[in-house]
Amino acid sequence: FNTKNDLYLAVLRGACNEITQHLDKLGDDRGALADRFGAFADAHLQSLIDREPITRLILRELLSGNPRLGQELAEKVFGEKFAQFVAILRAGQQAGTLRRDIDPAMVATLLIGADMFFVESRDVLRHLPGVGFGNKPARYSAMLTDILLHGILPKKK
Repeated sequence: FNTKNDLYLAVLRGACNEITQHLDKLGDDRGALADRFGAFADAHLQSLIDREPITRLILRELLSGNPRLGQELAEKVFGEKFAQFVAILRAGQQAGTLRRDIDPAMVATLLIGADMFFVESRDVLRHLPGVGFGNKPARYSAMLTDILLHGILPKKK
């Protein structure tokens, strides 16, 4: 490594490598995409929880307000995996499995952002009235997946 920053970015990238296995499973054509998406969402959330210290470190970096660091994180840490996630969703659109009128990068952003929020706020969520998923990451993930795949509008009859 040429600099401490290069080493630091490599450590962050390495911490995110587990997600590659889950993305590969999501991109596999075996089984329904909706089921694979749900499994990916659950695995992503669990990975963030299992690695909570690094999740918090990454979030701290994301919230630093440093545009140069933001660009480095995008280009050297998250970009390849995010692009893979978006490409899988786009392939689902092209196959007719997912709506074509939705930006797949938005779907990816919503899932990742919602999972990060859950990890950071679950100590509060579990005490809020009416929140039945604060202590149940798998339930949260299933509910989030349902909303992402089906929306919030009533089903048409």
